[in-house]
Amino acid sequence: MLVPGELAIVIFIAPFQGVSMGKLGHTEKSTPVLIEVLELVASGLVKKEIANNLGIGETTVISHVKNIYEKLGAVNAPAAVAKAYRVGLLPMGRRKK
Repeated sequence: MLVPGELAIVIFIAPFQGVSMGKLGHTEKSTPVLIEVLELVASGLVKKEIANNLGIGETTVISHVKNIYEKLGAVNAPAAVAKAYRVGLLPMGRRKK
């Protein structure tokens, strides 16, 4: 049986498991990146800082953040982070600085 945090992770990442997301171009490699981007958003970094931290372009970060918002049904970073913590996707104490 899944606990709430595990269920949230399954719901969030299931669409990325080994399937192409067509026009979005996501594959299973996106899952850890999306979670890492979400963790960095939760730590308070802005998109440019996230891009520098991960060594990717800011446009890529913008795309990842948009995808995260859609998956979580959020309209902005605070709403996405709050929902991620609420559903256990980002457990308390796991935040990156």
